[in-house]
Amino acid sequence: KGVDLSKAKAWVYFNASGTVAIQASYNVKSILDNGAGDWDINFAIPFKSSSYAVVVSSQATSAFDENLYVQTLEANNCRLYNANDGSTVKDSQIIMAVFFGELENE
Repeated sequence: KGVDLSKAKAWVYFNASGTVAIQASYNVKSILDNGAGDWDINFAIPFKSSSYAVVVSSQATSAFDENLYVQTLEANNCRLYNANDGSTVKDSQIIMAVFFGELENE
């Protein structure tokens, strides 16, 4: 039986404003707050490589024009960044991310 790549291998719903806190998750070990609008999502079981898909969404704290995107992909973590024009960063109230790919143990 092959690896089912259609199922989420990790997901997280976290408070990204103020003190970062995971509200609910699967296969996410921790979130590192690197400063305003900048977070590392660390996986409990890493992916086999950095070739996996990420879907992200956020709930804004204001009318800020959010541009949440993946800054870097590593097998053991994913770095998210939020900047409305490439330079003005701001925290989001809530961030939701889902990850699809092949885990190291599959």
